Amino acid sequence: MAKPGQSLRMVGIHGEHDIDGAALHRVECPLTIAERKRMLEMGFVPGAQIKLVRAGDPLILRVWGGRTAVSRSVADGIFVVPAAAAADWRSERAA
Repeated sequence: MAKPGQSLRMVGIHGEHDIDGAALHRVECPLTIAERKRMLEMGFVPGAQIKLVRAGDPLILRVWGGRTAVSRSVADGIFVVPAAAAADWRSERAA
């Protein structure tokens, strides 16, 4: 679980088919197509830097310089890694 103030790098959105085509972990309650589309419209795209502003439900997240509230259930479908580890994650995935 991220801590408030922590910078993260988004690596994908989980749903019936992952947005970036990666075979990520499957969850029992994937995001709906409408939820995935809305997240993309709000700027939650693979590679985006996200900062957790406030934990709870909803979470307050900063993405692309703006703040947005995201319910815990939707946030559970967003895959992130610590921003400092993003380059390592990508190189491991490419191998």
